[in-house]
Amino acid sequence: MLDHYLDALARKPRAVLNARVVRQLPEVYERVRQRLCSARPDGYRDFCALLLLHREFPADQVRQAVEQAMAMDMLEPATVRQLLLNQTAPAAPGPVPVPPAFRDVQLAAADLARYNALLEGMRAS
Repeated sequence: MLDHYLDALARKPRAVLNARVVRQLPEVYERVRQRLCSARPDGYRDFCALLLLHREFPADQVRQAVEQAMAMDMLEPATVRQLLLNQTAPAAPGPVPVPPAFRDVQLAAADLARYNALLEGMRAS
């Protein structure tokens, strides 16, 4: 239902203050709206940016990310977006096996005195 209103809210973000569709959202959105709008006079812009995340992500995921951000007391749209990206990111790849030819290779530790000598040469110039 919110999808039909997102274009209008993007054009007129202040409309989130009185839009009927906003009042029909889950209760967490009302708490977020009140907190953002009471924190700054233009808090409605941040709230609108949160709603616009529904264009990119499923509604249930957005709601969960908003709840998580609310619990962390970090309601900036960028934070909520990052939480959503973290949810949808692919799992980190596993370790890369070392080829047998490289298993016995030993590298000598770097001699940092050489770098100090280079720096001393630079200071003397």
